[in-house]
Amino acid sequence: MTSVDIKKQLIDFLQTNRIEQKEFAKMIGKSEVTISRWLNSDKKLSDANINAISFIIKIYSANRDLKIEPNAIFCADDEFVSVPLLSVAQAAELSARGAISDLSPNCGDSANFSKGWAKNGDFAVIVSGRSMCPWYPEGTRVLVGRGEIPRTGDRVVCMLSERSEPVFKVYIDLESRFALLSINKDQGTEPIIIDKMDSGAFFWCWPIKASVRDERAIDAAMKHAGVLHFWESMVDELVNK
Repeated sequence: MTSVDIKKQLIDFLQTNRIEQKEFAKMIGKSEVTISRWLNSDKKLSDANINAISFIIKIYSANRDLKIEPNAIFCADDEFVSVPLLSVAQAAELSARGAISDLSPNCGDSANFSKGWAKNGDFAVIVSGRSMCPWYPEGTRVLVGRGEIPRTGDRVVCMLSERSEPVFKVYIDLESRFALLSINKDQGTEPIIIDKMDSGAFFWCWPIKASVRDERAIDAAMKHAGVLHFWESMVDELVNK
């Protein structure tokens, strides 16, 4: 989506839903002046801001009772660092060679993320398929925390030994095991349960740290609004399996 397209979409969204620029500014973690500048100047918006606007529109349209906390979306225009950008096929190939640790942002494609999120060794992956919709539509670029231990509720990228490409799932910690759930219950797969000590079942499973927003900030905003993820009602059932 181009900068011109998203500006037109934003104007229509504000008018249709009778949302003032001041209110939208709070949703997206920006000032009212910034929103006004976006809509009244010819300056192109950054990809991060285009994605953030699109995300807010989709979330609000899907659930108008959801009140997004101020600054739940972070899309600063500066202080970015580059990380290697991989297709799912590239991630699978590199993991099989054990070469992810050798990735360099100066080689091949790269993606920019905030310094507050990215650390040395992290990489980005382009989401494929629809199992993570509507959270991550196909084509979304996500930052993966290489070597980091995921927690229950984290979105993760996991390389299973039986798959040719990494999967994008929700991680549930079951002490000696963990479960991988699809966000998209209609087009996703059944829960995958793996023994943490079974090295033959998976190569790696690392959390998604960011896309166009701070993952845990948006979770906090949803919790504050009383809106639950579907997986939260399944934790007890999975623990007792």
